[in-house]
Amino acid sequence: MAIPVLDPSLLLPALIRPTALFVNLNGVLAPIAAHPEQVSVAEPVRASLRTLARSLDLVAVVSGAPALLARAVVGVEGVLYLGNHGSERIDRTGQLTQRVRPDERLLTLAQEAVRRLGDRALIVEAKGAGAAIHWRSAKHPRQARKQLLAFLQPGEQAHQFRLVEGRCLIELRPLDEPGKGGAVAALLAEYGVRGALYLGDDRSDLPAFAEVQRLRQRGGFGIAIAVANEETPAAVTATADFVVAGVPQVAALLDWLANRVGNLLARPAGRR
Repeated sequence: MAIPVLDPSLLLPALIRPTALFVNLNGVLAPIAAHPEQVSVAEPVRASLRTLARSLDLVAVVSGAPALLARAVVGVEGVLYLGNHGSERIDRTGQLTQRVRPDERLLTLAQEAVRRLGDRALIVEAKGAGAAIHWRSAKHPRQARKQLLAFLQPGEQAHQFRLVEGRCLIELRPLDEPGKGGAVAALLAEYGVRGALYLGDDRSDLPAFAEVQRLRQRGGFGIAIAVANEETPAAVTATADFVVAGVPQVAALLDWLANRVGNLLARPAGRR
């Protein structure tokens, strides 16, 4: 079970060079919103990210939302944006790369699942290379979730696609999509990261937690931090090393990192 971060200095072992900070968006950098377009990041959080982007070797926002939307919401230059669970990437120069081709069959299957339930409150969204079904507004939300999974799981078991559960939604993702874990693993290798922090609050963050924690087996040190809110699955807090209580504590932690640690880890002059 994760330990509350009562003293931020507990995180210092992970701040060894090269250093990376990974943060989820909805529920971590910003309060939970029903749809990504409604997410709003407070200016003090943006200010901390700006400082950290100048100080650390890598700062990345890792989101289930499209990369372009994540960048528009966060609005901080010098940050790398991973969208749609790693199938999209905007690097620090602003270049967008699509890593997985869309699979229109997944959108058709999601629409068929919703038709079978007959609940018009269910929302189907074309999402990057896959599709998502939002069940928050269903007449009987938990029942709708169970029925949707019962319909979709045989396809997953037949290795036709992957199911990823998020906040009141079920996503159908292509098999070749890296997921947050694969995307984070690629960045750890690309940047030669030895120390890393990952802040997340969703099931889709669990593979990324594992990749960061695996640094400890390779002579580095990675820490997974669960952000506890009203919708954080128990598996997230059970798997993380530490836990903070919601977006306000995330903001306080980023401020501490920016003000106390940023100067210690300032990148050498001339490095980008």
